[in-house]
Amino acid sequence: MEGQPVDASRILRVRSRIPSFSLSPGALVARLLWARRGTGRPVTWDDYRKARESREGGVDIDLPTFRTLLETSRPDPGYKWRDHPFRPGYRDSEGREYEVIAASPGRIDLLREDGVAGYATEEEFQKFFTPISRID
Repeated sequence: MEGQPVDASRILRVRSRIPSFSLSPGALVARLLWARRGTGRPVTWDDYRKARESREGGVDIDLPTFRTLLETSRPDPGYKWRDHPFRPGYRDSEGREYEVIAASPGRIDLLREDGVAGYATEEEFQKFFTPISRID
């Protein structure tokens, strides 16, 4: 794999999870419905309160509004999508390409060629990833 050229023109569709506190009440109910689908357990007011309650206490909607949203919302995981120009710089032992998105002490955030984001410790990164040789 080493020494193979890299196609730098790929655009990846990258999925990011929107934090629960940033979702509208309706979007949060939809996320809760998504999380509970197939379990046979209903989404409850307590579920909403746990997901939404601020440190000061209280929630942003009342129980009747919650019930209305529960009846009118469709399950949705609450992700946002963005196009990312993929510029890989590393490969793993299986030949998959990765781009370093961010690095901080003890953690390196990575984006894989299939759009999956993850991270590695500095030790793991040094052990499992090799730089891609650029051939012009």
